[in-house]
Amino acid sequence: MHTEIEIIAPPSCTDQLIKDLQQLDGVISFSVVREASIKPPGDLFTVYALNLEADEVLRLADAARNQGQISVSTSEVSSIMDLEHERKVANDIDEALWEEVETDLRHQGKLTMNYVALMALGGGVAATGFAAESSSQAISFVAASIIAPGFEALAASR
Repeated sequence: MHTEIEIIAPPSCTDQLIKDLQQLDGVISFSVVREASIKPPGDLFTVYALNLEADEVLRLADAARNQGQISVSTSEVSSIMDLEHERKVANDIDEALWEEVETDLRHQGKLTMNYVALMALGGGVAATGFAAESSSQAISFVAASIIAPGFEALAASR
């Protein structure tokens, strides 16, 4: 998967950010709509980048924070068709950005009553599996891993 990054930046840093993004080989395309954002006010960048370069794009956005409020959002892009960058796109890595993993863990790992109940139920099923014979034991462990949500966020992020 590749990355779409939307950056809302103050107009004072737009020209420098354009210049910096043009220098990155892993940025396949980007567009800027000046004064497009109302909240926060600023210019809207839409950047399509390879995962190899996504961290560098985020670093550039972070560096622009000293000139005003910056808002950044990321999303996965399942395909990019660009004949000029075809080889780079094909050789891109398929890893989640740390920011995405961190957000998933925050959203999926909140300690709620439902979460605790499912973890306890999964633990109970796994504990009974220890007393069972080998084939029933394997079934119990698989069932426990399906019931308990403990590793769902990590498994979903690759």
